[in-house]
Amino acid sequence: MISVHIRALLVLSLCALPFGARAQESPYGFRNIDLGITSVEFKKRGFPDLKKWPKVIPVCTGDAKIKKIETFVLGALLREAGVTQCGYLLVESSIGPLIWSVDFAGIGNYQAFYLFSPASLPESQRGRLYHIEIKFPVGRYAEVLAAYTTKYGQPKVVSEKYKVQSGAEFDNSVSVWENTDSSITLSHYGSSLTSSNVVYLHKQLLLATDAAFKNVGKKGAGQL
Repeated sequence: MISVHIRALLVLSLCALPFGARAQESPYGFRNIDLGITSVEFKKRGFPDLKKWPKVIPVCTGDAKIKKIETFVLGALLREAGVTQCGYLLVESSIGPLIWSVDFAGIGNYQAFYLFSPASLPESQRGRLYHIEIKFPVGRYAEVLAAYTTKYGQPKVVSEKYKVQSGAEFDNSVSVWENTDSSITLSHYGSSLTSSNVVYLHKQLLLATDAAFKNVGKKGAGQL
């Protein structure tokens, strides 16, 4: 998750360049969840596909129902900075509670993570959705790209090298849509060669969160 955060900061420098897809000026959102909302608002908005899945509820870090679910265990840096993660839980199934996701571009078998800015930030920036990450099978990349292009127009496309542990390199297509406050980045290869991903970012909240991460680093450095 941290590597995605660092890469996201690089995307911000790309987003500073002028290009076409800037029609939507309010922060982007995924389904009914807009970047910039609080975790309280996230819960109030409920699960977008509730008619289809009536036993799915919104959950966030610290909720008793998810304490033992590994997906909701934050890494040390995120936890120390005070980041909150939210998502959805199917509370009843034949094998017990399951992490669940909203319908996405007509595909299933994917994961979505919602990260909220650190509690240490000023009140106006505290506990707000700054990062949505969606991971899905690489075989569905073309149809996801088509769906985003239909909704948001032609993206800025950048080609980069994706390097695996063996040292082999592959061409990775990265598509970016951005407006004044936010961006959407779709990568052909995400965390692996079998996974694509989409990252939604709130620009100002991302920068504020990065500053909080640096403060955690300074605290640790002082103890060396």
